Amino acid sequence: MHLSKGFVAALVLGVTTIACDEGQSAREKACEAICDRFESCDDATDVADCQDECVAESFRSDRYFETREECAQSLSCNRLVDQSELDDCVGDALRNDKVSAETENICEGLANTLADCDDAIDGDEVVAACLEIAITLSATYLAESDECGRARCAEVVACLDDLADDYDTDVKLFSGSFDP
Repeated sequence: MHLSKGFVAALVLGVTTIACDEGQSAREKACEAICDRFESCDDATDVADCQDECVAESFRSDRYFETREECAQSLSCNRLVDQSELDDCVGDALRNDKVSAETENICEGLANTLADCDDAIDGDEVVAACLEIAITLSATYLAESDECGRARCAEVVACLDDLADDYDTDVKLFSGSFDP
């Protein structure tokens, strides 16, 4: 069997590309695609900075990044320029996703803790708000948030605030306040 040099080169390049892609996480791949899309719509986009900022959102789930990539690819450049349109697309798409039983338990546990700490807190509202945001969060961030939900009443909100600060985000499972 005789293989042409071109075929062998293509095969080697294909294997090299696959090997390089294997080192990238789903988050990195999605961020690369998202930032490339931004750059295709606005060549003033600094792709390296875009990718660094995107990947740094370690509190986000892979599903969030996959959905964000799908939305970035589906929106026209005119609509992609407006970040709120991209956020709306992601929110609409994820709203249909089912969270795991473990995530439901985390949200219910947090709601129960907060309702026990302050009678004015509606546990059902906390659960609904928690479930809406939880689908966008990484398993690690959720687990650490769950630990905060197990803290004493006086420490729950401060713990969630500190956790958000550690991840350099404003996104939290509970953003309210109360007097324990």
